[in-house]
Amino acid sequence: MKNIIPKIIITILIIFIILVALYFITEKKNLKQTEEGLNITYQTINMVTNIRFGISDFDTVNPYITQNREMLYIDSLIFEPLLSISQDYSLNECLAKEWSKVDAKSYVIKLKENVKWSNGKNLTATNIKDSVQTIQKNKDSIYYENVKDIKNVEVIDTNTIRIQLNKEIPFFEYNLIFPIVLTDKDNIIGTGKYKISSIQEKKIELTKNETWHKIESENPNIKTITINLYKTMGEVYNAFKLGSIDFLHTTNANVEEYIGTMGYGKAVYPNREYDYLALNCKDTILKYVEVRKAISLIIDKEKIVSSILENRAYTAQFQLQDNNYLLKDVSISNVTDTEEAKKLLEDNRLEL
Repeated sequence: MKNIIPKIIITILIIFIILVALYFITEKKNLKQTEEGLNITYQTINMVTNIRFGISDFDTVNPYITQNREMLYIDSLIFEPLLSISQDYSLNECLAKEWSKVDAKSYVIKLKENVKWSNGKNLTATNIKDSVQTIQKNKDSIYYENVKDIKNVEVIDTNTIRIQLNKEIPFFEYNLIFPIVLTDKDNIIGTGKYKISSIQEKKIELTKNETWHKIESENPNIKTITINLYKTMGEVYNAFKLGSIDFLHTTNANVEEYIGTMGYGKAVYPNREYDYLALNCKDTILKYVEVRKAISLIIDKEKIVSSILENRAYTAQFQLQDNNYLLKDVSISNVTDTEEAKKLLEDNRLEL
């Protein structure tokens, strides 16, 4: 009896293995038949890894010295500030991870620990102090106004600084958006997503910065950026039409006259410039807020934009752009009807 039990167990195991094998063979056959019955198509995507940009009137890559607006945009890819402004104009961390106002004229800023310059060296608090002092020595710098009232930058430790001001400045932290630059002999180095690989007479080459502190979460697909340098914007427009560059940036509202209207994509971004009508709030009639609301509503802004500005502008209700975070708690006037606006004007005996 004892010899029979092991034989039964072995027999059951053999049968189980055979059944499992038959199951997988059958499933594989069914899967193959299913795949043969499907019309499977594959799509190849050509990933763009290099782009060519064109600018005119190039002077220098150094963001503290350049007077070229387009170069400042490009510099934002190479150099980073302590704090940055988001699309809704709120203040966000960049090189700094914390900032606090100690008193009316004093701020403490802590840097992120994982930030490296594109040459592999660690970013330190001393680098921030050096950048502030460099800008303060150049009154022609576009960032001079940001730092002119800084009395002293004290290095507390490797990643912490204290900024002392000459006077109290409301919302001073919004001044901390100037780029931080490291000068290494004749080279200037940044912490941004791209680094300068070469500067030649007619072009500048940027390559992806593999040491960028955000590369794990925001790894860019573009590996190289070529910036072609031209003497005039006319040459930039011609290069774009000939296909020598991939895109250009311009504030010229009549750019279609130079590059045409076909064969390219266009993205339009609103800026902070606006036209407005200033009213005397002490006037006998205009002192009433209802009258001012009525005048605002009676003006056909959409018609002005379409007929006079040829749809090259946006209508606005406030001095701030519509996506500004400060407008989240602001409600538009309850007066929304043109006829109601006219009645308000009539009630205040104001002729149109």
